Amino acid sequence: MPLEGQIKQPGVRFVEATVTSPRYRLFTLADTQPPKPGVVRTYASGHAIAIELCEMPMRAFVASARLPLSPESGARDVTSRLGWRGFQHSLASTSHDQPTQEATS
Repeated sequence: MPLEGQIKQPGVRFVEATVTSPRYRLFTLADTQPPKPGVVRTYASGHAIAIELCEMPMRAFVASARLPLSPESGARDVTSRLGWRGFQHSLASTSHDQPTQEATS
């Protein structure tokens, strides 16, 4: 997972893998590389999203946070993947299905 290094930093502790209540939508944040997740609470057409909770010192969060921190114009709704790992898996599957440039030349 591209962002896994952030949760393996000193002072960060994995708490649990769980799911949200069925009132959320999952997005990829616009213009971020690697893609980063954003979750928004909604009262209509929400889903339970698989999440991983971690504790981290505030200074570590502030140091690693980059704008935007929430979905905005250009964010891609990936709620159908029901979690960030599911979305990442779909990216890996898609990239394996794509022909390489050498194969198409």
